[in-house]
Amino acid sequence: MRNHLRLSGVVLAMVLGVGEVTAAVSVPRGFHSWQTELDLAGWFGGFDYLPDGRLIASDSEEVFILGEERTVVARFENQGLFGSFVKVAPDGQAVYVGESSVGTISVVDLNAAGIQLIGPGTDSVLAEVALNYDMEFDPQGRAFVSAATPGTWQPNRLLFLDAKSGETDLIAIVPGNSGPLAFDGAGSLFYCTSTSYPPEPVESVIFFGRDRIESAIGESDLTDADAEGYISGIYGFSDMVFDGDGDLFGVTSLGDIVEIRKEGQTAISRTFASVSPNGATVVRFLPGTRRFEPFYQGGGSLTFLESDFWSLFKLIHVTTFPEFQVVSVEREQQGMRIAFATEEGKKYQVYSCEDLIGAGEWQGLGLVISGDGTPASVLDAGDEQTTMPPLDLPFVRKRFYRVGVAE
Repeated sequence: MRNHLRLSGVVLAMVLGVGEVTAAVSVPRGFHSWQTELDLAGWFGGFDYLPDGRLIASDSEEVFILGEERTVVARFENQGLFGSFVKVAPDGQAVYVGESSVGTISVVDLNAAGIQLIGPGTDSVLAEVALNYDMEFDPQGRAFVSAATPGTWQPNRLLFLDAKSGETDLIAIVPGNSGPLAFDGAGSLFYCTSTSYPPEPVESVIFFGRDRIESAIGESDLTDADAEGYISGIYGFSDMVFDGDGDLFGVTSLGDIVEIRKEGQTAISRTFASVSPNGATVVRFLPGTRRFEPFYQGGGSLTFLESDFWSLFKLIHVTTFPEFQVVSVEREQQGMRIAFATEEGKKYQVYSCEDLIGAGEWQGLGLVISGDGTPASVLDAGDEQTTMPPLDLPFVRKRFYRVGVAE
């Protein structure tokens, strides 16, 4: 059966980039960004994703859910406190709110009616952890807190927090001021050092394996000598988070959003985006149905805070961008590889032509491809059935490609 295709009009000889997209910041090809401006009272305390994809955030007065309307769920009884984090529990039924002015960690019941009072002197306080900075849950749902040492601010403490009793147990001591935490899927605890101010590229991301963390709960304490190095020679992260397939994203007070991924046994970093000269302080990731990679459909959402630390507060959202575009045309040993984005439920046909202005005709290259939301590719190694000669023959000059989408 012959396929009736609507040609996309995307024609190229080698490489075509993504068209201009209205965006909050410049992001790599295959991603899209937009922003949410926040009207806050005082300092921004943090935010996190709820299970339904909405964001819950706090400032110096309230904890509120961002939706079509701003819904306040909690209010600090003592206002003007310096917020440190907002973290949704793994079961999505509660949110933990930290502040470092006094050092309380409060629990907000997301199923309760009305506006709950939180902070010092209220029944919502689970624990008092002086100078608390960050909180993360491991894959088992256990809570861990990063907090500086009272009085000296150094070294930093990594603590296990019993989410029922509020009791803490020292897990590790690491040099410097407070840094952020993150857990990977295997249960390793990652920590970014914070030893220099003003910031310099002298920091490292280190991690403690799951077995070491287990041995330190209720037993001996760890130091940075017990950690393994992940990457070094970077600016310290204000916050960091893993995406769904193991890439680590960190934000800096310099305004850079850095992606660190493993290539073999080596961790490679790149600047994913930047909001300089403003800073970026908090980052969260909402998993999607596919990988958070260029041109994937439903690859999840990365959101970070842009701020001048006084009057400007913006949430920058980044999602994968599966717009129907040719991603690249690259030469391989066997021929030319044509790669393009796909959307689930659509069908695609790649076409090639030897001469755009002469008598050349567009001819189908390979079979029709069913899109599944991930990038697809076709190899042009010459097609005897359509009399297209192999690309390595000396008389073959330049070949053009375009992609058709089935109606």
